[in-house]
Amino acid sequence: MGSLKLFASTVSLLIVVYGTAVRAARLRCGEKGSQPGYWSTVRLASDFFMWQTLDPTCPLVDCISNYLESEHQVPFPTILIFGDSVDRFLIDDFHQVVDDKVDMPEAKKVALKSKFTRHHTPGVSLEGPYHLNEVLPKSPQMVIDEAKRSFESLAQVPDVVVFNANLWDIGRLWAWDRGTFSHDHLDESFSRDWLRNGSHILQLIQVSFASSVLIAHTTALPALESCDTDRHAQAPTGRRTHVVQLNALLRELVLQNPRWHLVDVELLTLHFWPVDKYLRDTHHPLPFVTMNMLNVYLNLYLDYV
Repeated sequence: MGSLKLFASTVSLLIVVYGTAVRAARLRCGEKGSQPGYWSTVRLASDFFMWQTLDPTCPLVDCISNYLESEHQVPFPTILIFGDSVDRFLIDDFHQVVDDKVDMPEAKKVALKSKFTRHHTPGVSLEGPYHLNEVLPKSPQMVIDEAKRSFESLAQVPDVVVFNANLWDIGRLWAWDRGTFSHDHLDESFSRDWLRNGSHILQLIQVSFASSVLIAHTTALPALESCDTDRHAQAPTGRRTHVVQLNALLRELVLQNPRWHLVDVELLTLHFWPVDKYLRDTHHPLPFVTMNMLNVYLNLYLDYV
């Protein structure tokens, strides 16, 4: 009897240790969207360069191809995005990838393309005024509540929720605070306010979508360098100095909110490519970048199921 008790205790201990190790590995691999990596020779979705982590214990898999080419054991996740035009391009680029699959049944194409819902997020300011206020008067709270009601009306919960507000915040400065916007460096009070408001918004999303995988992403560095660039008036939301600082603030925000994962798009592009090789204009990344963003989302999601 004593031997049985010892055996049972040993098994229980092994289960606990194994479970702890799995949770620790999952937590570490949950950082795969912000880990150092490289552009591999593997072709993502048979067409794009593929970003791969340097850590061999937390590799990225070509989830897009897996979903496109076969019947995956885990259904394609529903993805709710609170973001800007970068996220619109991501959805459009995925739709194009799906449409290019000439042998895919039309019903499957429709099903895959229906998995995305996107809501404009007018920056992290809680009270406004907001960029494009005349056509987008909703606060972040209103946008989040609207998305929650929409999913509740369908008796659904999004599998993945993505947040990004970088370009909207810069656009807000351009529209309503030219004094701050005209300087290359955002001041300390702006940074403090951004972190406080951003944390509040992440908490709102986390409470509203408690069971979803939560992801925030940085923005690819734009082509325009600084306030002295003659071309900056053509794209006020695409100035590198401001994007770099807001990306840094977002990284800090994710560190302060451990339920959230970071997908660092700046990391994927910085030092690897000249801007004309990863941007389709002054600040929107090309499809190979957006599809790698999506692939990291899918990898993070599959770590949970």
